[in-house]
Amino acid sequence: MRNRTDSARTINSSDKLILGFAKVRDTIQVSTKLTYKNNAGVVVNTFLHPDSSTIVLPDWKEGENILVRSSYIPVRNSIDTFWVSGTDTIKGKDIFYAAKIAGTFLCTGTLERQPNPVEPVNENKDITYQGNNIFKTILPVFNNTGLTLYLRVNEDNSVTIMPNSGSEASVAITANGPCTFDPIGKSFTVNFTYSNTSNLFRRGSIVYKRI
Repeated sequence: MRNRTDSARTINSSDKLILGFAKVRDTIQVSTKLTYKNNAGVVVNTFLHPDSSTIVLPDWKEGENILVRSSYIPVRNSIDTFWVSGTDTIKGKDIFYAAKIAGTFLCTGTLERQPNPVEPVNENKDITYQGNNIFKTILPVFNNTGLTLYLRVNEDNSVTIMPNSGSEASVAITANGPCTFDPIGKSFTVNFTYSNTSNLFRRGSIVYKRI
């Protein structure tokens, strides 16, 4: 026996979380229990009927994990109900990052590129969520489209520039100071450095602010 699997995650315009689930193929599934923490910090249990494919969690606390556990009966009309031995986890951060953070960002800051003086940066860039706390974007270097930046958000909201950043342009982008994520302001601060293919030094300090 397996837990029912979720197939869609949406936060609507009223900030209510809607989870979609695959259809039940086993006709003897009884229900699926979802356990989550609400905005008041209270643990809530709610149940999804096997004939339903969506459920709304109106008071889900953003970023909190959701536990899923399904129950079955061994045969039709049985009086005994059995629960799947373990729970599955829907990662709350995956929902929050994909639905509320990923999108278009205004990038402002400064860039130093030899032999030019420090120059201001002001561009829009899209950021997509890759899963596992990793975001993907393009480094805003005067509309250069060939510098991919991969950012991993850590538990303390510090940000790690991933080693594959810039690799498609044969450069290695690394941190040059603190890199952070602000989940409330929906912004990333990225301090970076790299040398281009001509070995010319680049250094920047960029803030990505969700539009």
